[in-house]
Amino acid sequence: MRNLPLPVRIIETTYHGPTNFRGSRVTAKVVSTGKRVTVAWDSELDPTLNHYRAALEMCALMDMVEPSQVPDACAMTGVDGGGYLFVFDRIAEVGQ
Repeated sequence: MRNLPLPVRIIETTYHGPTNFRGSRVTAKVVSTGKRVTVAWDSELDPTLNHYRAALEMCALMDMVEPSQVPDACAMTGVDGGGYLFVFDRIAEVGQ
């Protein structure tokens, strides 16, 4: 795989079903570093939006975004196991 210019970030999300101790959740992992975050499943959202929300949380933790900004996902694809790959390549001001 060739190196992508910064600030491109590839984030993989994975669904984890409920256990006896934890509810459903989604993990978001930066493919290049392995850094990850876990976000509780929101039953008010559809599955795709739950995965996107987890990817956005990962972007926020990586300081890719400020509260007034939203990253554009230039690509999103499903992966085996019920997850998605998100490719974020630029930051857009909210309202643009």
